[in-house]
Amino acid sequence: MFNRINNIIYAFITSMFGSVILLFLTLYITRSISVDAYGEAKLILNVVSITLVLFMLGRENILVLEYQRKGDIILSGELFFTILTLILLTFITVVSIYFFDEPRGLSWYIGFMMVPLWGAFNIINAALRATNKINESFFISNLLQRILRFFVVILTLFFYPSTYGVVLGYVLSQMLLVFISFYILINSFKFEFKTINFKRYRKTYNESLIFGFTALTSVLMIHLDSLMLGWLSPIRNVGLYDIAYSLSIFTMYPLLALIKTTEASAMTLLKDISKMSNYNDNLNISVIISVVISIFFICFGYPVLSLFGPDYVDIYFAMVILTTGFTTLIFFGVSNEYLLWNNNKAIVLIISVLAISLNIVINYYAIPEYAGVGASIASISCLLFSKLCCFIICKFKYDVKLSIPIFKMIIYTLGFYTVFMIVNNMSHDLTLLPYNGGLFLLSMSSVLCLNFKDVKKVFSV
Repeated sequence: MFNRINNIIYAFITSMFGSVILLFLTLYITRSISVDAYGEAKLILNVVSITLVLFMLGRENILVLEYQRKGDIILSGELFFTILTLILLTFITVVSIYFFDEPRGLSWYIGFMMVPLWGAFNIINAALRATNKINESFFISNLLQRILRFFVVILTLFFYPSTYGVVLGYVLSQMLLVFISFYILINSFKFEFKTINFKRYRKTYNESLIFGFTALTSVLMIHLDSLMLGWLSPIRNVGLYDIAYSLSIFTMYPLLALIKTTEASAMTLLKDISKMSNYNDNLNISVIISVVISIFFICFGYPVLSLFGPDYVDIYFAMVILTTGFTTLIFFGVSNEYLLWNNNKAIVLIISVLAISLNIVINYYAIPEYAGVGASIASISCLLFSKLCCFIICKFKYDVKLSIPIFKMIIYTLGFYTVFMIVNNMSHDLTLLPYNGGLFLLSMSSVLCLNFKDVKKVFSV
Protein backbone atom coordinates (compact mmCIF):
# COMPACT_ATOMS: atom_id res chain seq x y z
CA MET A 1 0.00 0.00 0.00
CA PHE A 2 2.74 2.48 1.01
CA ASN A 3 4.82 1.93 -2.12
CA ARG A 4 1.99 2.75 -4.52
CA ILE A 5 1.91 6.43 -3.47
CA ASN A 6 4.37 9.05 -4.72
CA ASN A 7 6.93 9.84 -1.99
CA ILE A 8 6.59 13.65 -2.20
CA ILE A 9 2.79 13.58 -2.18
CA TYR A 10 2.76 11.11 0.70
CA ALA A 11 5.26 13.21 2.67
CA PHE A 12 3.18 16.36 2.13
CA ILE A 13 -0.13 14.73 3.12
CA THR A 14 1.24 13.06 6.26
CA SER A 15 3.13 16.22 7.25
CA MET A 16 0.01 18.39 6.97
CA PHE A 17 -2.14 15.94 8.97
CA GLY A 18 0.64 15.63 11.55
CA SER A 19 0.92 19.42 11.86
CA VAL A 20 -2.82 19.73 12.53
CA ILE A 21 -2.61 17.04 15.24
CA LEU A 22 0.36 18.83 16.82
CA LEU A 23 -1.52 22.15 16.73
CA PHE A 24 -4.50 20.65 18.59
CA LEU A 25 -2.15 19.07 21.14
CA THR A 26 -0.43 22.42 21.74
CA LEU A 27 -3.82 24.08 22.23
CA TYR A 28 -4.73 21.44 24.81
CA ILE A 29 -1.40 21.80 26.64
CA THR A 30 -1.51 25.61 26.84
CA ARG A 31 -5.09 25.42 28.13
CA SER A 32 -4.18 22.79 30.75
CA ILE A 33 -1.06 24.26 32.35
CA SER A 34 0.35 27.70 33.11
CA VAL A 35 2.53 29.69 30.72
CA ASP A 36 5.50 29.15 33.06
CA ALA A 37 5.00 25.37 33.07
CA TYR A 38 4.67 25.27 29.29
CA GLY A 39 7.76 27.46 28.92
CA GLU A 40 9.83 25.13 31.13
CA ALA A 41 8.64 22.06 29.18
CA LYS A 42 9.65 23.64 25.85
CA LEU A 43 13.01 24.72 27.29
CA ILE A 44 13.72 21.14 28.43
CA LEU A 45 12.77 19.72 25.01
CA ASN A 46 14.89 22.32 23.20
CA VAL A 47 17.92 21.44 25.34
CA VAL A 48 17.25 17.76 24.65
CA SER A 49 17.04 18.45 20.91
CA ILE A 50 20.45 20.18 20.83
CA THR A 51 21.99 17.49 23.06
CA LEU A 52 20.68 14.83 20.68
CA VAL A 53 22.33 16.45 17.65
CA LEU A 54 25.62 16.72 19.56
CA PHE A 55 25.52 13.03 20.52
CA MET A 56 24.27 11.69 17.16
CA LEU A 57 27.17 13.20 15.20
CA GLY A 58 25.35 12.75 11.90
CA ARG A 59 25.15 8.94 12.21
CA GLU A 60 21.74 8.81 10.50
CA ASN A 61 23.30 10.36 7.37
CA ILE A 62 26.22 7.96 7.52
CA LEU A 63 23.89 4.96 7.80
CA VAL A 64 22.08 5.92 4.58
CA LEU A 65 25.36 6.52 2.73
CA GLU A 66 27.08 3.38 4.05
CA TYR A 67 24.07 1.24 3.14
CA GLN A 68 24.38 2.43 -0.46
CA ARG A 69 28.08 1.51 -0.40
CA LYS A 70 28.02 -1.82 1.48
CA GLY A 71 24.42 -2.99 1.89
CA ASP A 72 22.73 -4.81 4.81
CA ILE A 73 26.01 -5.73 6.52
CA ILE A 74 26.35 -2.28 8.11
CA LEU A 75 22.83 -1.92 9.55
CA SER A 76 23.21 -3.99 12.73
CA GLY A 77 26.47 -2.27 13.69
CA GLU A 78 25.18 1.24 13.02
CA LEU A 79 22.05 0.63 15.07
CA PHE A 80 23.87 -1.09 17.95
CA PHE A 81 26.79 1.33 18.39
CA THR A 82 24.74 4.50 17.83
CA ILE A 83 22.10 3.56 20.43
CA LEU A 84 24.77 2.33 22.89
CA THR A 85 26.72 5.58 22.49
CA LEU A 86 23.59 7.65 23.09
CA ILE A 87 22.76 5.73 26.28
CA LEU A 88 26.30 6.08 27.67
CA LEU A 89 26.63 9.79 26.83
CA THR A 90 23.18 10.56 28.27
CA PHE A 91 24.02 8.69 31.48
CA ILE A 92 27.28 10.63 31.85
CA THR A 93 25.47 13.92 31.19
CA VAL A 94 22.71 13.28 33.75
CA VAL A 95 25.20 12.17 36.43
CA SER A 96 27.36 15.27 35.74
CA ILE A 97 24.34 17.57 36.04
CA TYR A 98 23.26 15.89 39.26
CA PHE A 99 26.65 16.18 40.97
CA PHE A 100 28.27 19.26 39.43
CA ASP A 101 25.45 21.56 38.28
CA GLU A 102 22.74 23.37 40.23
CA PRO A 103 19.86 21.11 41.35
CA ARG A 104 17.26 20.37 38.67
CA GLY A 105 13.66 19.25 39.00
CA LEU A 106 12.55 15.71 38.18
CA SER A 107 11.18 16.94 34.82
CA TRP A 108 14.73 17.68 33.61
CA TYR A 109 16.05 14.21 34.44
CA ILE A 110 13.00 12.53 32.89
CA GLY A 111 13.40 14.81 29.88
CA PHE A 112 16.95 13.61 29.21
CA MET A 113 15.54 10.11 28.67
CA MET A 114 14.31 11.57 25.36
CA VAL A 115 17.90 11.75 24.06
CA PRO A 116 18.51 7.99 23.58
CA LEU A 117 14.84 7.40 22.68
CA TRP A 118 14.78 10.19 20.09
CA GLY A 119 18.17 9.09 18.78
CA ALA A 120 17.07 5.45 18.52
CA PHE A 121 14.03 6.53 16.56
CA ASN A 122 16.13 8.72 14.21
CA ILE A 123 18.62 5.94 13.42
CA ILE A 124 15.84 3.35 12.93
CA ASN A 125 14.01 5.81 10.68
CA ALA A 126 17.20 6.30 8.66
CA ALA A 127 17.47 2.52 8.30
CA LEU A 128 13.91 2.42 6.96
CA ARG A 129 14.76 5.05 4.34
CA ALA A 130 17.97 3.22 3.44
CA THR A 131 16.08 -0.04 2.87
CA ASN A 132 13.64 1.80 0.57
CA LYS A 133 10.75 1.90 3.05
CA ILE A 134 10.45 5.64 2.42
CA ASN A 135 6.69 6.04 2.77
CA GLU A 136 6.73 3.91 5.93
CA SER A 137 9.37 6.31 7.24
CA PHE A 138 7.17 9.32 6.44
CA PHE A 139 4.13 7.67 8.04
CA ILE A 140 5.99 6.94 11.27
CA SER A 141 7.78 10.30 11.60
CA ASN A 142 5.10 12.67 10.29
CA LEU A 143 1.90 11.00 11.45
CA LEU A 144 2.28 8.08 13.89
CA GLN A 145 4.73 9.99 16.10
CA ARG A 146 2.23 12.84 16.51
CA ILE A 147 -0.79 10.58 16.99
CA LEU A 148 0.96 8.70 19.81
CA ARG A 149 2.17 11.95 21.35
CA PHE A 150 -1.32 13.45 21.18
CA PHE A 151 -3.03 10.68 23.14
CA VAL A 152 -0.21 9.89 25.58
CA VAL A 153 0.50 13.53 26.52
CA ILE A 154 -3.20 14.21 27.07
CA LEU A 155 -3.33 11.14 29.33
CA THR A 156 -0.27 12.14 31.38
CA LEU A 157 -1.54 15.72 31.69
CA PHE A 158 -4.79 14.35 33.12
CA PHE A 159 -2.81 12.84 36.02
CA TYR A 160 0.00 15.44 36.18
CA PRO A 161 -1.14 18.87 34.87
CA SER A 162 2.35 20.37 34.96
CA THR A 163 5.71 20.46 33.19
CA TYR A 164 6.31 16.92 34.43
CA GLY A 165 3.12 15.70 32.72
CA VAL A 166 4.17 17.14 29.35
CA VAL A 167 7.72 15.75 29.49
CA LEU A 168 6.58 12.34 30.78
CA GLY A 169 4.05 12.12 27.94
CA TYR A 170 6.78 12.83 25.38
CA VAL A 171 9.03 10.15 26.87
CA LEU A 172 6.34 7.43 27.05
CA SER A 173 5.05 8.15 23.53
CA GLN A 174 8.63 8.03 22.20
CA MET A 175 9.15 4.61 23.83
CA LEU A 176 6.10 3.26 22.02
CA LEU A 177 7.29 4.81 18.77
CA VAL A 178 10.74 3.19 19.03
CA PHE A 179 9.22 -0.27 19.59
CA ILE A 180 6.83 0.11 16.64
CA SER A 181 9.58 1.48 14.36
CA PHE A 182 11.94 -1.36 15.23
CA TYR A 183 9.19 -3.93 14.63
CA ILE A 184 8.61 -2.51 11.12
CA LEU A 185 12.36 -2.42 10.44
CA ILE A 186 13.09 -6.05 11.39
CA ASN A 187 10.63 -7.14 8.70
CA SER A 188 13.11 -5.67 6.19
CA PHE A 189 16.33 -7.21 7.48
CA LYS A 190 17.61 -9.66 10.08
CA PHE A 191 19.46 -8.15 13.03
CA GLU A 192 22.71 -10.15 13.39
CA PHE A 193 25.33 -9.66 16.11
CA LYS A 194 28.01 -11.31 13.96
CA THR A 195 27.89 -8.39 11.49
CA ILE A 196 28.58 -5.82 14.25
CA ASN A 197 32.05 -4.43 13.62
CA PHE A 198 33.44 -1.52 15.64
CA LYS A 199 36.36 -0.89 13.25
CA ARG A 200 33.95 -0.39 10.35
CA TYR A 201 31.84 1.92 12.51
CA ARG A 202 34.88 3.95 13.58
CA LYS A 203 36.15 4.43 10.01
CA THR A 204 33.25 6.75 9.16
CA TYR A 205 33.68 8.88 12.30
CA ASN A 206 35.37 11.84 10.53
CA GLU A 207 32.74 11.88 7.81
CA SER A 208 29.97 11.81 10.39
CA LEU A 209 31.49 14.82 12.18
CA ILE A 210 30.91 16.96 9.08
CA PHE A 211 27.25 15.98 8.95
CA GLY A 212 26.92 16.38 12.71
CA PHE A 213 28.38 19.88 12.79
CA THR A 214 26.19 20.98 9.86
CA ALA A 215 23.11 19.60 11.66
CA LEU A 216 24.17 21.35 14.87
CA THR A 217 24.32 24.77 13.19
CA SER A 218 20.83 24.18 11.76
CA VAL A 219 19.29 23.16 15.09
CA LEU A 220 20.99 26.08 16.88
CA MET A 221 19.42 28.47 14.37
CA ILE A 222 16.02 27.11 15.43
CA HIS A 223 16.39 26.67 19.21
CA LEU A 224 18.99 29.24 20.26
CA ASP A 225 16.40 31.98 20.85
CA SER A 226 14.42 29.79 23.27
CA LEU A 227 17.56 28.79 25.17
CA MET A 228 18.66 32.39 25.61
CA LEU A 229 15.13 33.45 26.60
CA GLY A 230 15.24 30.80 29.32
CA TRP A 231 18.62 32.09 30.46
CA LEU A 232 18.08 35.86 30.26
CA SER A 233 14.38 36.30 31.06
CA PRO A 234 11.49 34.71 33.01
CA ILE A 235 10.66 31.16 31.89
CA ARG A 236 7.15 32.19 30.75
CA ASN A 237 8.75 34.02 27.79
CA VAL A 238 9.95 30.67 26.42
CA GLY A 239 6.36 29.41 26.31
CA LEU A 240 5.05 32.60 24.71
CA TYR A 241 7.80 32.66 22.11
CA ASP A 242 7.33 29.00 21.22
CA ILE A 243 3.71 29.63 20.21
CA ALA A 244 4.68 32.66 18.12
CA TYR A 245 7.42 30.66 16.39
CA SER A 246 5.21 27.60 15.84
CA LEU A 247 2.55 29.70 14.10
CA SER A 248 5.00 31.82 12.12
CA ILE A 249 6.77 28.80 10.65
CA PHE A 250 3.72 28.22 8.42
CA THR A 251 5.01 31.08 6.25
CA MET A 252 8.15 29.01 5.57
CA TYR A 253 6.30 26.00 4.10
CA PRO A 254 6.26 27.51 0.58
CA LEU A 255 10.07 27.82 0.72
CA LEU A 256 10.41 24.15 1.69
CA ALA A 257 8.21 23.23 -1.28
CA LEU A 258 10.32 25.46 -3.56
CA ILE A 259 13.51 23.74 -2.38
CA LYS A 260 12.04 20.28 -3.04
CA THR A 261 10.89 21.22 -6.55
CA THR A 262 14.22 22.88 -7.44
CA GLU A 263 16.86 20.46 -6.10
CA ALA A 264 16.31 17.90 -8.88
CA SER A 265 17.32 20.46 -11.53
CA ALA A 266 19.81 22.49 -9.45
CA MET A 267 22.90 21.50 -11.45
CA THR A 268 21.36 22.52 -14.81
CA LEU A 269 19.43 25.58 -13.65
CA LEU A 270 21.79 28.03 -15.39
CA LYS A 271 22.13 25.98 -18.59
CA ASP A 272 18.45 25.36 -19.23
CA ILE A 273 16.34 28.47 -19.86
CA SER A 274 13.07 26.56 -19.42
CA LYS A 275 14.14 25.27 -15.99
CA MET A 276 15.16 28.76 -14.89
CA SER A 277 11.82 30.10 -16.08
CA ASN A 278 10.04 27.32 -14.20
CA TYR A 279 12.04 28.19 -11.06
CA ASN A 280 11.03 31.86 -11.30
CA ASP A 281 7.36 30.87 -11.68
CA ASN A 282 7.60 28.60 -8.62
CA LEU A 283 9.43 31.31 -6.66
CA ASN A 284 6.73 33.90 -7.40
CA ILE A 285 3.94 31.51 -6.38
CA SER A 286 5.83 30.58 -3.17
CA VAL A 287 6.21 34.25 -2.29
CA ILE A 288 2.52 34.98 -3.00
CA ILE A 289 1.40 32.14 -0.70
CA SER A 290 3.79 33.20 2.06
CA VAL A 291 2.79 36.86 1.80
CA VAL A 292 -0.90 35.95 2.08
CA ILE A 293 -0.20 33.79 5.16
CA SER A 294 1.77 36.65 6.75
CA ILE A 295 -1.07 39.11 6.11
CA PHE A 296 -3.51 36.61 7.65
CA PHE A 297 -1.45 36.43 10.85
CA ILE A 298 -1.11 40.22 11.00
CA CYS A 299 -4.89 40.65 10.62
CA PHE A 300 -6.01 37.77 12.84
CA GLY A 301 -2.99 37.37 15.12
CA TYR A 302 -4.78 38.44 18.31
CA PRO A 303 -7.77 36.05 18.04
CA VAL A 304 -5.50 33.18 16.91
CA LEU A 305 -3.12 33.67 19.83
CA SER A 306 -6.02 34.00 22.29
CA LEU A 307 -7.01 30.41 21.41
CA PHE A 308 -3.93 29.28 23.36
CA GLY A 309 -4.90 31.36 26.37
CA PRO A 310 -5.27 35.08 27.23
CA ASP A 311 -1.58 35.44 28.17
CA TYR A 312 -0.39 34.50 24.68
CA VAL A 313 -1.68 37.67 22.98
CA ASP A 314 1.32 39.42 24.58
CA ILE A 315 3.58 37.82 21.96
CA TYR A 316 1.66 39.28 18.96
CA PHE A 317 4.35 41.79 17.95
CA ALA A 318 7.06 39.12 18.03
CA MET A 319 4.86 36.86 15.87
CA VAL A 320 4.47 39.65 13.30
CA ILE A 321 8.25 40.10 13.14
CA LEU A 322 8.76 36.36 12.68
CA THR A 323 6.03 35.86 10.06
CA THR A 324 7.02 38.82 7.90
CA GLY A 325 10.70 38.04 8.44
CA PHE A 326 10.31 34.43 7.28
CA THR A 327 8.43 35.65 4.21
CA THR A 328 11.25 38.12 3.47
CA LEU A 329 13.68 35.18 3.42
CA ILE A 330 11.68 33.63 0.57
CA PHE A 331 12.19 36.83 -1.48
CA PHE A 332 15.78 35.65 -2.02
CA GLY A 333 14.86 32.14 -3.13
CA VAL A 334 17.03 29.07 -2.62
CA SER A 335 20.37 30.91 -2.28
CA ASN A 336 21.71 28.86 0.65
CA GLU A 337 20.62 25.57 -0.90
CA TYR A 338 22.07 26.51 -4.31
CA LEU A 339 25.54 26.85 -2.77
CA LEU A 340 25.14 23.47 -1.03
CA TRP A 341 23.99 21.80 -4.25
CA ASN A 342 27.11 23.13 -5.98
CA ASN A 343 29.56 21.75 -3.38
CA ASN A 344 30.10 24.93 -1.36
CA LYS A 345 29.42 23.32 2.04
CA ALA A 346 32.39 25.04 3.71
CA ILE A 347 31.16 28.50 2.66
CA VAL A 348 27.64 27.82 3.94
CA LEU A 349 29.02 26.42 7.19
CA ILE A 350 31.18 29.53 7.81
CA ILE A 351 28.23 31.82 7.08
CA SER A 352 26.03 29.75 9.43
CA VAL A 353 28.60 30.04 12.26
CA LEU A 354 28.80 33.82 11.76
CA ALA A 355 24.98 34.02 11.73
CA ILE A 356 24.75 32.06 14.99
CA SER A 357 27.36 34.38 16.56
CA LEU A 358 25.29 37.38 15.45
CA ASN A 359 22.19 35.75 16.95
CA ILE A 360 23.93 35.28 20.31
CA VAL A 361 25.14 38.90 20.46
CA ILE A 362 21.75 40.43 19.56
CA ASN A 363 19.88 38.09 21.92
CA TYR A 364 22.25 38.88 24.77
CA TYR A 365 21.49 42.61 24.57
CA ALA A 366 17.89 42.53 23.29
CA ILE A 367 16.22 39.83 25.41
CA PRO A 368 16.67 41.48 28.85
CA GLU A 369 14.99 44.61 27.49
CA TYR A 370 12.48 43.30 24.94
CA ALA A 371 12.02 39.57 25.80
CA GLY A 372 10.31 37.71 22.93
CA VAL A 373 10.41 40.71 20.61
CA GLY A 374 14.18 40.88 21.08
CA ALA A 375 14.51 37.16 20.36
CA SER A 376 12.44 37.49 17.18
CA ILE A 377 14.61 40.40 15.98
CA ALA A 378 17.74 38.32 16.66
CA SER A 379 16.32 35.29 14.86
CA ILE A 380 15.30 37.18 11.71
CA SER A 381 18.51 39.25 11.69
CA CYS A 382 20.77 36.18 11.68
CA LEU A 383 18.64 34.35 9.09
CA LEU A 384 18.59 37.39 6.80
CA PHE A 385 22.35 37.80 7.23
CA SER A 386 22.85 34.18 6.17
CA LYS A 387 20.43 34.45 3.24
CA LEU A 388 21.87 37.73 1.93
CA CYS A 389 25.46 36.47 2.14
CA CYS A 390 24.57 33.35 0.17
CA PHE A 391 22.50 35.38 -2.32
CA ILE A 392 25.42 37.76 -3.01
CA ILE A 393 27.88 34.85 -3.42
CA CYS A 394 25.49 33.12 -5.86
CA LYS A 395 25.16 36.35 -7.84
CA PHE A 396 28.89 36.99 -8.21
CA LYS A 397 30.19 33.41 -8.34
CA TYR A 398 27.55 31.84 -10.59
CA ASP A 399 25.92 34.95 -12.09
CA VAL A 400 22.51 33.60 -11.14
CA LYS A 401 19.65 35.71 -9.80
CA LEU A 402 17.48 33.64 -7.48
CA SER A 403 15.29 36.42 -6.04
CA ILE A 404 12.08 38.23 -6.97
CA PRO A 405 12.39 41.79 -8.41
CA ILE A 406 13.41 44.50 -5.94
CA PHE A 407 10.30 46.61 -6.62
CA LYS A 408 8.11 43.70 -5.45
CA MET A 409 10.18 43.35 -2.27
CA ILE A 410 9.58 47.04 -1.53
CA ILE A 411 5.84 46.80 -2.25
CA TYR A 412 5.41 43.73 -0.02
CA THR A 413 7.41 45.31 2.82
CA LEU A 414 5.39 48.54 2.67
CA GLY A 415 2.21 46.43 2.50
CA PHE A 416 3.15 44.53 5.68
CA TYR A 417 3.87 47.79 7.49
CA THR A 418 0.62 49.43 6.36
CA VAL A 419 -1.58 46.46 7.33
CA PHE A 420 0.17 46.15 10.71
CA MET A 421 -0.29 49.86 11.51
CA ILE A 422 -4.00 49.66 10.67
CA VAL A 423 -4.52 46.54 12.81
CA ASN A 424 -2.40 47.91 15.66
CA ASN A 425 -4.53 51.06 15.85
CA MET A 426 -7.80 49.11 15.88
CA SER A 427 -9.54 47.71 18.93
CA HIS A 428 -8.94 43.99 19.39
CA ASP A 429 -12.53 43.33 20.34
CA LEU A 430 -13.82 40.16 18.66
CA THR A 431 -16.87 42.08 17.42
CA LEU A 432 -14.55 43.95 15.04
CA LEU A 433 -13.31 40.76 13.36
CA PRO A 434 -15.36 41.49 10.20
CA TYR A 435 -13.25 44.64 9.73
CA ASN A 436 -10.08 42.57 10.05
CA GLY A 437 -11.57 40.15 7.52
CA GLY A 438 -12.29 43.01 5.11
CA LEU A 439 -8.72 44.30 5.47
CA PHE A 440 -7.36 40.80 4.84
CA LEU A 441 -9.48 40.32 1.70
CA LEU A 442 -8.49 43.75 0.39
CA SER A 443 -4.80 43.05 1.01
CA MET A 444 -4.99 39.58 -0.53
CA SER A 445 -6.77 40.98 -3.61
CA SER A 446 -4.00 43.57 -4.01
CA VAL A 447 -1.34 40.83 -3.87
CA LEU A 448 -3.19 38.74 -6.46
CA CYS A 449 -3.63 41.75 -8.78
CA LEU A 450 0.08 42.59 -8.49
CA ASN A 451 0.87 39.01 -9.55
CA PHE A 452 -2.01 38.50 -11.98
CA LYS A 453 0.15 36.83 -14.67
CA ASP A 454 1.69 34.35 -12.25
CA VAL A 455 -1.67 33.46 -10.71
CA LYS A 456 -3.19 33.05 -14.17
CA LYS A 457 -0.42 30.58 -15.11
CA VAL A 458 -1.28 28.40 -12.10
CA PHE A 459 -4.97 28.21 -12.96
CA SER A 460 -4.32 27.70 -16.67
CA VAL A 461 -2.24 24.53 -16.05
